[in-house]
Amino acid sequence: MLPQVSIILPTYNRLAYLKEAVDSVRAQTCASWELIVVDDGSRDNSLAWLESLDDSRIISVPRPHTGHKSQVRNAGLSRARADWIAFIDSDDRWTPRKLERQLAFHAANPSVRWSYTGRAFIDADGEHLPDSRFKPWKAHSGWILRQVISLEANIALPSVMVARALLRDVGGFNEAWQSAEDYELWLRLAEVCECGLVDEHLLEVRKHRSATFQRPDVSLGFAAMFESFAKRSTDPALRATARTRAAYHAVDATNRLAVLRRWVDATEALALAIRLRPLAPFAYRAAARLAWRRLRVAMGRTSAPAA
Repeated sequence: MLPQVSIILPTYNRLAYLKEAVDSVRAQTCASWELIVVDDGSRDNSLAWLESLDDSRIISVPRPHTGHKSQVRNAGLSRARADWIAFIDSDDRWTPRKLERQLAFHAANPSVRWSYTGRAFIDADGEHLPDSRFKPWKAHSGWILRQVISLEANIALPSVMVARALLRDVGGFNEAWQSAEDYELWLRLAEVCECGLVDEHLLEVRKHRSATFQRPDVSLGFAAMFESFAKRSTDPALRATARTRAAYHAVDATNRLAVLRRWVDATEALALAIRLRPLAPFAYRAAARLAWRRLRVAMGRTSAPAA
């Protein structure tokens, strides 16, 4: 018998957290699932631990390490058999009724082909963090493309359930994106289908130290993503919002590249921001900051004593 839900879980050297994530899947009140764990070349005995569980519902997919999350998730999707797809990350946890509540929602709303849930936050040790530490979460459902573009809708990947046929129709995760691949997918789903909401905290998102969003390439990726959407959108308001978002991310990349003294790359990122929003004051403030930083570095080099 086919499972009701195929769950995609990518992992890389996170055995301690992986155990909690897998345990939260095995504790689901809905038992009709398959868990496809795509191991991206871990060296911490993750595969051996998964084998030790002796659970036929858990499928291990070992791969050489790439760090390419879109490819890793798509590798899991290619093995999925169920009509519904869910996602969980190797450092997060579900509450026991997560699958049950979303399956019930879709049974009651058959025209809605993807949904998400509320979430709570936990720290590295698994202790709950107060909601007051984070931006207030607002629930959005229906045709939410505008809210996705404006970032009003905050959709956590491990909260999502989506019809496998819909995911296939939109092309799965776009492997051109090395970061924020989940957000880019929400854009494409929101363009073609209403989104459902189960307004309960059925997911626990772990917050721990990560340098991912300090990299300028992440900001440049977001800029390219928003620019790509703006080019294909036929809605003038959404197109304008997307271009503004792209410009903001290009400016953020400019600032990060300037800190690294990658002047040519910073100038190119700034040029992108100005091209996208030629009259935006924030772009010209970024230009002034970049010029000042370059001048300070140049003056420092000029005044420094010879070695």
